[in-house]
Amino acid sequence: MAFPESIPLRRDADGASSVPAAELAWMGVFILLLVLCAAVWRKHRAARGPAESAAPAGALNRWMSRLQQRPGRAAAIVSSTRLTPQHSLHEVHWQGRRLLVGCAPHSIGVLAECPIPGAQEPGPGTPPPAEPQP
Repeated sequence: MAFPESIPLRRDADGASSVPAAELAWMGVFILLLVLCAAVWRKHRAARGPAESAAPAGALNRWMSRLQQRPGRAAAIVSSTRLTPQHSLHEVHWQGRRLLVGCAPHSIGVLAECPIPGAQEPGPGTPPPAEPQP
């Protein structure tokens, strides 16, 4: 469709593109970088596994995972429940007692405590069991 010459329009030479070649090259480089970043992110996420990617990486979660991996320790995490992305509940067995521990971003608190049936509680003068040195 051709407009009359009396209408003031910017007219390009025949076959000329409205986008310069340098801008097209930079857009191509930008799209290539986006694709590369997406591929690296997906590979990193897949390498972490579904269990690790679900929990946020923080000091408390690293401490809890170390505690769960050492069966010979005095404390053992029996179960954990995530209430929100930042709040969780944990059942911990420690020195013959069951503790319900609530964790928030800036605090950790014991919510409930009861003895484990059949477990021997240490007396008030009894020192805690020695932990093996790694």
